Amino acid sequence: MQVQILYGEQLTSKEQLHQLLAERLRFPAYYGCNLDALWDCLSERSTALELILSDQEALCANLPDYGLNFLRVLEDAARENPQIQVKFR
Repeated sequence: MQVQILYGEQLTSKEQLHQLLAERLRFPAYYGCNLDALWDCLSERSTALELILSDQEALCANLPDYGLNFLRVLEDAARENPQIQVKFR
């Protein structure tokens, strides 16, 4: 199982968030760097992933509406795909 920790206080832009996800989760080169593309990659994932988000309050402070939508995508993907586990701390 791949385990990745994201630190909300370090995520300060949409671009940075998607670049980090693309690198750490080894998304394909055509990854569109948006929430729809994130959903596609997570829902199609065939290997186990535990994604831990530390300090979601800081993420939402840095990226107010986008941060909340990002969290929803993570939760929805985890419900849809049994290979994905999302934890908040």
